[in-house]
Amino acid sequence: MLPNIKELNEKLVEASKLLDEAAKLTRDLNLSPETNIRKIAEAMASIFEICHQIYKQHPELAPNELKNLLKKGK
Repeated sequence: MLPNIKELNEKLVEASKLLDEAAKLTRDLNLSPETNIRKIAEAMASIFEICHQIYKQHPELAPNELKNLLKKGK
């Protein structure tokens, strides 16, 4: 495994958690939630696309709930 792939995965997972928190704050602060939460969701979707590529190449890094789905997709 590439030495930095695990680190990249960890940073992407953490980024998605931070974006989720940001979406909740956007909602709670009523900061144009209908527009801004969509933008945050688009950023999260991009992160998930990269994570999916990582998990296809390195299924051992995938969260347990995704491992079975990845096996079925082969």
